[in-house]
Amino acid sequence: NIQHLLVKNDSGKIAGVVRSKDLQKSFHSSYLFLIQKINNATTVTELLVYHSQLTILVKGLIDRKANVVDITKLIAGISENIFAKVVQLAINKIGASPVGFSFLVLGSAGRGEQTLATDQDTAIIFEDVDKEKESAVAQYFLKLGEIVSADLNHIGYNFCKGDVMARNPKWCQSL
Repeated sequence: NIQHLLVKNDSGKIAGVVRSKDLQKSFHSSYLFLIQKINNATTVTELLVYHSQLTILVKGLIDRKANVVDITKLIAGISENIFAKVVQLAINKIGASPVGFSFLVLGSAGRGEQTLATDQDTAIIFEDVDKEKESAVAQYFLKLGEIVSADLNHIGYNFCKGDVMARNPKWCQSL
């Protein structure tokens, strides 16, 4: 329950005070810095490194007895950015989508109740198209779902045991 620490200089005089609020602000800055690095990432390997830094950030918060709800929100916020970046990187790899779509994050992540040991539950809903284009458009999004699912698994978001993932045709469909 220590809220303040006095900082002394080399001559033993008090040079300043470190408050618990200051430490909380530094963690907030770390959070924002991590989000910025995620958003600027150009490879899945970078995202893997940033995801591992999330564990360090959360450990620090747990050590400081931070509120569990706040920790969960932090995990969900960072994961949301990682998921979005993985989708963007996959699109960069296979080309622009042929029609508009939504990439959905379901389950604990979708509810913002994510923990560090969560799996991925995702879906893709894409715009309806004419029958003659339907197969090609569906194949594009299944390919997108496959890449995203594999990349998320590589980063540390395990495959869903129930196969609720955008790579599954059941969870990758037109509107």
